[in-house]
Amino acid sequence: MNRTYHHLLFDVDGTLLNSREAFTGSLEDALDRHGIAHGDISPYFTRTLAQFMADYAIADPTFLPSWNADYIARLAQAPLFDGVEHLLLALHEAGVTMGIVTSRVHDIALVGLAEKGLAHCFAEVVASTDVARPKPDPESIHLYMERHQAAASDILYVGDALTDRQCALAAGATFAAPAWAPLPPELLSDALGMDQILALASGNKNL
Repeated sequence: MNRTYHHLLFDVDGTLLNSREAFTGSLEDALDRHGIAHGDISPYFTRTLAQFMADYAIADPTFLPSWNADYIARLAQAPLFDGVEHLLLALHEAGVTMGIVTSRVHDIALVGLAEKGLAHCFAEVVASTDVARPKPDPESIHLYMERHQAAASDILYVGDALTDRQCALAAGATFAAPAWAPLPPELLSDALGMDQILALASGNKNL
């Protein structure tokens, strides 16, 4: 990559926020409370809640509210990955337009970031409930492009899952994986460090 980008989009969970334990712990506890047998639920960390509910055929109307309250409480306390706060503030202060593209539902898209005073860094949030076809479909990035009159060639999307890469490439954007976070083997070749991302940001003379 030898160019700059005016728009940086980020996934949240596993990219900015180290929230895997918050997700898996709250979901396992909810399943146990409702007597639902389960195996390894960690793959759902990078999928939508709608996919999980469908796969487990959960029809109990009390399941979602009880899980959601516990999950939000845990998310609010989940730590940022080391260096993320500096990265976001530096990009924001340099005038780089940033957005969130996440598989979370819209109402909780910024939980964990807002509590740390970082919500103001993002000009846009596109959650799974904002589109008909969430990641890996490119609709989320297309919606961001429409709202901000952004060209795909001017967007760098940073995420930790294969669905993030599929979404970015299908939209015509550039993809990078966060080198500071645990990554699946298939994304290691896409990994960029924070200094590299800062260098790719437009207006980086102020960084």
